Amino acid sequence: ISIKINFKKIYQIKEQQRIEIRHDDSLRQQYDARLLQELQQLRTQNEQEMQLLRDEIAAQYEKKIEDLQNTNRRNLDQISSYRADLVSYRERIEEVTKTRDTCNDKMLQLEQRCRELEDRAYRAQQQQHESMAERDDEIQNLKQIIEQMQNDYQNLLDTKIGLD
Repeated sequence: ISIKINFKKIYQIKEQQRIEIRHDDSLRQQYDARLLQELQQLRTQNEQEMQLLRDEIAAQYEKKIEDLQNTNRRNLDQISSYRADLVSYRERIEEVTKTRDTCNDKMLQLEQRCRELEDRAYRAQQQQHESMAERDDEIQNLKQIIEQMQNDYQNLLDTKIGLD
């Protein structure tokens, strides 16, 4: 009897353990299912957050690329404008240089013409002085001739008077 009781006790203990194991298995399955569901929710949430971050980073990247392209376009436009201005300035410098050279040549020609005219005027003045000196000499000579003729006439007149 005691063995029977022991067997019965053992059987009850085993049965209770089986029930506990089944109950534990059921709880474990519920726990595992719930854990799996929570993990899936966390994974889904994490993937959504990661996708949002990726989208945000991609949008920021695209915005930065667009800003850099716009800046690059503006810089290229500005460089083109500077190049056009530089070409214009070079052309203007060449034009002004040609004008300056033309003016310098004209000034040299005018200076040469002035020197020639000054030389002509000096020579004309010298000729005028020489002509005046010759005329003065000739006038002086004529005065002497007239005076000589007057003296001769006076002598002739005196002689005629003396003869009459």
